[in-house]
Parts: sequence; C-alpha cells; structure tokens
Amino acid sequence: MKFNSDTKKEPDAEAIGQRLREVRTSAGLTQVEFAEKLGVERQSVLRCEAGKRLPDAVMLLSLRQEFGTNLGWLLDGEDAEECNQIDTSAIATDLEMLKDARSYLERVIANLEKGKG
Repeated sequence: MKFNSDTKKEPDAEAIGQRLREVRTSAGLTQVEFAEKLGVERQSVLRCEAGKRLPDAVMLLSLRQEFGTNLGWLLDGEDAEECNQIDTSAIATDLEMLKDARSYLERVIANLEKGKG
C-alpha cells in the first residue's frame, strides 16, 4: 500500500467487503465456515461483507495466514504483483540493514571481549 501524508483516503468499506466476499467464495466457504477459520464471529464477516464495518487486525492477520490474502489488494484493491514488489523491496532493504547491524554488533562484542571497549 502506498501512503502519502498529504492525501488522506478513507477506506472504502463496500469495496473491501466485496473483496472479502471474493476471498470467501473462492475458498468455497459459507460465512459460518469462513468466520470459524478466521477466528471471528459470523456477524463480523456479515458486517464486513456488507460494507458496514472494516476488518479488524485479528481478521486481517487471519486472512493473510489462513488464505494467503494480499492485504494491499484487500484494503486498497492494489494489484497483487505491485504489492509484492513493494514488499519484497522493503524486506530486502530491511534484511541488509539487519545484516549490517549484526556485523557491527559482532565487532563491538569482539572488541569488548578483547578489552578494547
């Protein structure tokens, strides 16, 4: 998802509800079965699909874990490939930063062990 501090876009609950229904129906599940898999009440699924409320964090995490749902697509309708490219790029950058930090900390620990602290 792309966030711009200058642009505040309200989530489109109806569109999110339609995409949520698409996830459920593509899995061949009823609302009750879907709710059970997500660990939420059926009413939560019903309200979200009807566009009366937005999915909460529990539902979003469960959608990603249970169904592999791309949350950028679910919440914004973004192209899944575009979201994955953004995620992959961010993950690669974070990984490089963590490797650099680890290397630095290993040098600091080695120097402390040698008494050069």
